[in-house]
Amino acid sequence: MADVWSQVPLTSVSIPSKDKPTVPKGPIDCFDFTKESVRLTWREPEDDGGVPITGYTVEKKDAKKDNWSEAIRNTPSLSGVVNNLTYGKDYVFRVVAVNSIGSSPPLEGRPTKLNCLLECEHEPDASSAPVVEAIDKSSATLAWSPPASDGGSPVTGYHVEMKSPGSKEWTRVNPFPIRESGYVVPNLKEGQEYQFRVLAENEAGEGKPSRSSEPVVAKDPILPADSPSRPNVDKVKKDSVALSWTKPVNDGGSKVTDYIVEKKSPGGEFEPIMEVPARETQAVVPDLVEGEDYEFRIRAKTEVGPGKPSSAVPVTAEDKPERPSLNIDGLKDIKVKGGEPFEIPLPFTGVPKPEITWEVNGAPVKEDGRVMVKTTSEVTTLKCDSAKRSENGRFQITLKNPSGTETAKVKVTVLEKCENGTWSKVSSAVPGTTFRVRNLKEGGDYQFRVSAENQYGLSKPITSEFVTAKHPFDAPGKPDPPECTETTRSTITVTWKPPSNDGGNTITHYTLEKMVAPHGDWEPASRAPIRGTNYTVAKLKEGTQYQFRVKAVNDAGAGKPSDESDVFIAEPTPTKPKVTGDGRPKDIIAVAGEPFKVEIPFTASPSQR
Repeated sequence: MADVWSQVPLTSVSIPSKDKPTVPKGPIDCFDFTKESVRLTWREPEDDGGVPITGYTVEKKDAKKDNWSEAIRNTPSLSGVVNNLTYGKDYVFRVVAVNSIGSSPPLEGRPTKLNCLLECEHEPDASSAPVVEAIDKSSATLAWSPPASDGGSPVTGYHVEMKSPGSKEWTRVNPFPIRESGYVVPNLKEGQEYQFRVLAENEAGEGKPSRSSEPVVAKDPILPADSPSRPNVDKVKKDSVALSWTKPVNDGGSKVTDYIVEKKSPGGEFEPIMEVPARETQAVVPDLVEGEDYEFRIRAKTEVGPGKPSSAVPVTAEDKPERPSLNIDGLKDIKVKGGEPFEIPLPFTGVPKPEITWEVNGAPVKEDGRVMVKTTSEVTTLKCDSAKRSENGRFQITLKNPSGTETAKVKVTVLEKCENGTWSKVSSAVPGTTFRVRNLKEGGDYQFRVSAENQYGLSKPITSEFVTAKHPFDAPGKPDPPECTETTRSTITVTWKPPSNDGGNTITHYTLEKMVAPHGDWEPASRAPIRGTNYTVAKLKEGTQYQFRVKAVNDAGAGKPSDESDVFIAEPTPTKPKVTGDGRPKDIIAVAGEPFKVEIPFTASPSQR
């Protein structure tokens, strides 16, 4: 049997092998861009592995990441559309050929940016450099002009970036493109310097950045000051007017340096006529023409210039009645040695010029050449060339005109040597060179002498000057003017702030005075000392205008009175109407043709009809 097979001729047969396809041929070309898709094309592999290719699989990935995801599965053609892409993002695509044996190695393309432009479209040009229209400590308002060319496709939005001038890194401000050519940049750091730039965007992508803005510092802007208050007319004469005002509520972020007074003459316009320092909120305008009508207003001046003008106040240049007033700011009790001169000057105002009288200890001052009273249009002065004991006492100055009366008092003490008086011993053995003398009378004038003593007797004494026994502190300063808190038909309740200076001694109480405005005399508003800083003045006349002033008192006595208050009227405080009782009138049944009435009790001020 073996011999038979050995005689049969042998033939070689080739059986084809089967395998996976080779890699598809490139390149991968991209066509037909839209905002969300792109068409890819490629070529078939050189070898199908001996088995027909059943299809192609396409995968995609973000160009900046490593994760691949399937985009097209088993497409039989050499092209395919990849959907669900993000506009403007860079992608990488790869293609795998598939047969019944398996998948080929992938054909990988180059990174491709998704866009949907025609060949003539491109990114927009740069916008103009942004202008900082406004800035404060935490935000900046920007504006810019659109680019000269939009690249063939409309601008869809802008991106704003910022940086510090010394930095090279730009930080994007807005999370999404903005359509307007302006933007408010938030969250700035106060005191930090910033620059800004803008990038325009269209369907092709972002254009080049604009030039940088000028550097700015995040801080509240300095603006012109607000207007001061409408000026008060404190005093009017035939050739001048005294004005006062209060400072503006807002200085615009810069300190007020001066105030500008502006005047409007008949038929003219407002013009600046004088400036006063910021520490002063008052001015006297001279050189007016008697009988002419004027208007005045005030501006606050800062480093950025004059601020907003106040409301204007009209003034007619003419002498107007004015209650007498004495300036007692520099008035103090006087001590003078016998034979030495002294004088008491007192500035005053009043229209018409008040009648002035001087008294000492209740009697008119006798002018004898040694004592003289000299009065000008603004100051009355008592001068004494040689003081005598007859000048010891309290001088009173009284000013009076048809508008009212004003008085002031000052104590003069003439110190003379006690050559003929009686000395009384206060101590017979003082071991040192100091001694406290007790049991003196307050306000009394005393002189002291001291002798040294040894075994041979007493030395000649040395004698002191006269001294006045008084407290080691002063009377309090002026409280603030009283303010009104409530009024009724017969009462006015006022309150005030204590003086800033208590004289070095605790304030014990206050005394309150009232005056029928505008030309009455001052009189006590309370018979008893007032322990607090408010008081209800009773038994007033309904509808009458009143003014008040207050004095603080300590152990040294009463201080100077406050400035007079504003004018207050004894009348009920305005209240809205209110139905009293249960407010529910009972139903009424009336016979036709007969009268009836409905009564509803209510309260209101002023009375309602």
